[in-house]
Amino acid sequence: KPVHRLAVNHDRLICIAVTSRSRGKYANEGLPFGEGKSTLAYHISKAVYQKYGSFGPEKAGQLARENYGYTWEDMDRMFERANDSRVLSYVADDFQAIAGKDVAHDPEVKRKASHLTTARPFLAVFISTQPDLSYIAKCWRDVFIIEIKIPFRGFCEIHMLDTYSPFRDPLNPRVRLAYKTEMNFPDLDEEEKAWYVPWRKNKTHTQKRDIYNKPEKGKRGRPIDESVGLLREFGVVGPQAHLRKIVKALR
Repeated sequence: KPVHRLAVNHDRLICIAVTSRSRGKYANEGLPFGEGKSTLAYHISKAVYQKYGSFGPEKAGQLARENYGYTWEDMDRMFERANDSRVLSYVADDFQAIAGKDVAHDPEVKRKASHLTTARPFLAVFISTQPDLSYIAKCWRDVFIIEIKIPFRGFCEIHMLDTYSPFRDPLNPRVRLAYKTEMNFPDLDEEEKAWYVPWRKNKTHTQKRDIYNKPEKGKRGRPIDESVGLLREFGVVGPQAHLRKIVKALR
């Protein structure tokens, strides 16, 4: 609670990772999915709006749902809203789908991690769900200071991610868990389930669309000079070098 208060009242940014795959203090079921990470993230976000935003349960739930996403576009829209008024909490569900190790070297993914941390006055609490922090690109792993582990559905343990510099190797910081507390958490109520079930179904379809519409690996597009020739056929005139630059910019 004091950490949330610092974030909301003192322009701090608190990043929380909700996981279920790896063991913390207690033996866990070791399941990467289906343990209630999304449910817990929603409850935390709603509680932030209700306690620190002074909203009633209905309005707090509405704001939590509005700031609950799974694509970069969702996050960009959140930052647009933050230009008008500070966003108290945002949830990035199944974060490994967009910020996983497979895109660790993508400059855009790194840029967004940098933007999140430098734009902290516009966002107080950032929450992500993923099976384990090892699933996430390092540029994003480094922003988290709290990890909430779910050994089994309905129960969680809260740890600070304690970063320290070894005396003999100061350029390679280490991270260890610092256990804080544990708690039970409820399932979604009927109204929240009525929102979440179709929302998750839409999310699954969106992710499948993005996966199946990716270009085939190794497949090359039309040669640049051939594309330049097509431009000339449509009446575009200009030096060859300039037209080649146009084609490259459009790719």
